[in-house]
Amino acid sequence: MVAILLFTFFFSSTVFAQDESPHIFTGSTFEFIFPDDGSIAEWDSLNTLFMENVINQNEYIVSQRVLRHRLGNNSLDIVYVSEYNSFTDIEKGQDRRTELFNEAWATDEERDAFNDALFRYFGNRHSDEIYQEVMNQRK
Repeated sequence: MVAILLFTFFFSSTVFAQDESPHIFTGSTFEFIFPDDGSIAEWDSLNTLFMENVINQNEYIVSQRVLRHRLGNNSLDIVYVSEYNSFTDIEKGQDRRTELFNEAWATDEERDAFNDALFRYFGNRHSDEIYQEVMNQRK
């Protein structure tokens, strides 16, 4: 029993000591649906607009990736993974995201039109997670 506790403590200490300031990641999983009058080109264009106008301008977001199952039994999941320097940057990043979104689409009508166009590609299933980096594997 003592050996197990010591091993656990040693292993955990070793892993977390790899990076004194581990990055924090948020993951948002959405169910992808394809509307009858939709197109991959439109979906890609909407995501690109959001990335260029909001995500890439947000100083609190280190990086963001959009992921989709390549193989497996559920290729309908779209996962947005955002990387932050710290836990407190998540809230700051969300506030900044709202500011940038409102700047890019200045009126309620523009914001509603963009959201309607983008979110018609997503179903009702959605989840959010927060992860902490335990080993720095960045180059």
